[in-house]
This record gives sequence, C-alpha cells and structure tokens, in this order.
Amino acid sequence: MSRASQVAALQIHIDGLLSAIEVQKNVLQGLMSQHKEAQRKMNFFLDPMAQLPLEIQSMIFVFARQLGSEIPEPNPRSPPMVFLSVCRMWRDIALSTPALWSEIQLDSLPRGSNYLELGNIWLKRARALPLSVKLNGSMRLDRSVENLIARFSHQIEDLTLELAPKRMDKCQHDFWTRYIQFEPREGASLSSLKTLSIKAEDEEEFYFEYRGEWLDMLRGAPELSGFSMQNMIYSDQWAEPKPEPQPLTLASLHTLHLGKPYEHALALAGTHQNSSVILEYLTLPALRVLSLSYLDIADETLVSFLERSSPPLESLHLIPRSRWGVAGLCNCLRFMSTLIDLQLSAPASWQLSPVFTALATSPDVLPNLRTMTIWMSTLMFLDYEKFSRMLDMWRPASLISFKLHFAPYCGAAHDYTADLPTEQIKSQLRDLAASGVKVHFGPVNDNLLARW
Repeated sequence: MSRASQVAALQIHIDGLLSAIEVQKNVLQGLMSQHKEAQRKMNFFLDPMAQLPLEIQSMIFVFARQLGSEIPEPNPRSPPMVFLSVCRMWRDIALSTPALWSEIQLDSLPRGSNYLELGNIWLKRARALPLSVKLNGSMRLDRSVENLIARFSHQIEDLTLELAPKRMDKCQHDFWTRYIQFEPREGASLSSLKTLSIKAEDEEEFYFEYRGEWLDMLRGAPELSGFSMQNMIYSDQWAEPKPEPQPLTLASLHTLHLGKPYEHALALAGTHQNSSVILEYLTLPALRVLSLSYLDIADETLVSFLERSSPPLESLHLIPRSRWGVAGLCNCLRFMSTLIDLQLSAPASWQLSPVFTALATSPDVLPNLRTMTIWMSTLMFLDYEKFSRMLDMWRPASLISFKLHFAPYCGAAHDYTADLPTEQIKSQLRDLAASGVKVHFGPVNDNLLARW
C-alpha cells in the first residue's frame, strides 16, 4: 500500500474516532442532564420547603429578609441577593417575589461601577409594587443616583433622606457640607409618596438655607400622609436672598414631626432648632398627630398654624425649649377639642403653672382627652397650689391615664420628701385613681402613689 493510501486510511480512522467521541460526548451530556434533573427532583421530594405552595415560600423569603433591621443595600452577599446563588429553586422563588425587591438603600455617592446597575435591576424586580427608598449621604445626590430615583419616582411611597456622617465624602469636615440640598430631577414625579423622613444621623445637625426648599418638595407630593424632619436647622445667615415661599396646603398629611428625634428628655440638653419655620407656610386640615421637640417656636406661629388648619388633632407631643415656654400651649388649647393624647415635657417645673391654671379655669377644654403624660426634670418649684386646683376643677370623663414623671434625684441620697406634695394633693391623686384613672406620680420606674 502506498504512503498516500496509508495516510488516507488513517485519516478516515481518525475521523471515525472523532465522530464516535462526539456521539459519546452527547450521550454523556445527556446522562449528566438526566442525572441533574433526577437530583433536582430528589431534592424537591426531600426538601420540606419545596412541598410548600409558592405563596408560602415567598412569605418565608420576605420574612427572612425582614429579620434585618436595616433596609437592604445592593450587596450580593446579603438578602435578597444571596438567595439567588443558593440553588435554582431559591433563585426562582426570589425572582418571582416582587416584595423582596420593593425596599432599597442607596448612597448619594455610588460605590463602584456596578452599584447603580445592580440598583436598577433590583428595583425592576419589584415590578409594579410601591417602593420604599432610603438615601444616605450629604449635600446633592450624584447625577446618576438622581437619574435612578427619577426612573422609579412614580412608584416611591416611602422616602428617607438620611445625612449619615460615616458615609460622607472626604470633605465631611468642611463646614459647608452641613448645608444640604435635595432637588428631585426635573420631571420626576412623587405623586405616590406617602411618607417622607429627612434626618441627620445620631447627634449631627444639618442646615437648610432656603425655607422653601422642602416646601417645594412637599408640593410635588399631594398624597403625603406622614412627614418627619429631624435634626434639621434653618439658617439663612450666608444665603443669597430668595423669594418668599408660597403657602402650601396638604390635604392628606396626618402625621408631622419636627425637631430632634422623638424622645423625652427630662433635662435641658439639646440644641435650639427651628425647622418649624415651615409651619409659617403649611396648612394641614387632616393633621391628627403633631410632635414638636426642642424647637425655637413662637407661640403665635403655632396658634396661627392651628387656627388656619383647624385639624382634627388627636395626639400632641410637645418638648419645648425655654425660649418658647410651656405656657404657649395655653393659647392653643381651644383648637384641640378632639385631642386624645397629650405628652408634655417641661424644661422646668414652674413652667407648668400656666397650663394648670388654664385647665382649672376652663374645665371644658380637652373634653376628649384620654391620656395625659407630663415630663419634667425635678419636683422643685412645682406650683402645688395650682396643680391641686387643676385636679379639683378639670377632669374629663374620657380620662383613663394621668402620669407625672420626673427624674430621680442624683447624689448620695434619693430623698423626695422636701419636694413631695401635701397630703391634700396625695388624697386627690388617690381619689383620681379610685375613679378608674391609671395614675403615676414619680420617676418612670417608681410610682410613689403606691407608697402613699
């Protein structure tokens, strides 16, 4: 056989072997696919979760995601992203559960090139569900973040803007970073927004230099029902002159908190704040819950706000600063016939005297009040004569709880005897308790009434 014939024969043999190999590869691939499918079915039968309806599986995933206290960030190593890499069944469940993707936390300055791309994919997976978005950072949002928010703004129902120092850029110590602005991209609609929270983290404070800045944002959210502005201070000391804001009526807003984070402080600690400047322009005819804490606010400002709003106010939490005393509350009582809950903190006990007098001389005010809680730093200088007269004259039939808290004395001895009420007042408080009212007189964890 010639050399050429041998080469040709070998080539035919090689081609045959290659063809046989390909056939066997296809057979092996088919067997591997069958094995994988059989294993999947075996896992399905052995996995208790796989036996549950999809709705229950989705609820479990949502519950697992909610175990974390924070709104999730676009992070592949945390829920719900981590669910995608466990197995195909978990991936299918996660992708078919829009509620898993309806909350997101973003930085004003995105971290990494894929950060916003992942955020966009994330929010798309929520489909048509309402969205809850938290933005962290300072000053203006990065343009790419603005674009992302604008893309989904019509779905956002809950929006939190948190100025978090730990997330700020390298200029965080520059004074000017404390002046913040948030301007939604032109054309972005907040028509679905229900709750808006603007706050500085921890004890930080930030300034806004144009009183109309947040009003303009509220103007674009006609369905807003809850608004909170914490640790925000209005200051136009270095601002350029700007036009006077236009008044704004929000017919759906029923909860408003301005000032420091809501907590009762029985001392004079805290910073004067005046984010209440927006009350000069707001009218809230549906307001039911109002919380004002550590604000420099003139009583005429609050009176004017309540007078034009005429709200069906049910709950008032007031922690004033000394510049606007508790006495200012007396000028507002006539607008609070619907009030059910009153929580009042007095920087000094003597400031309560006008309130006691107002209630004693006008026993028909606050006719629907059910719970009244007073917080003060000390019993010293409490006007017991006026307090006693109030207990005699003012007692709405709806009252079920009356609490007067003060801080425990500091020092070697916890001696209340020098400032305790007279036997007459003790008797009045016991009578109040006997009538069915839950009465507490003393520090939060020490009801002195139990010992009288």
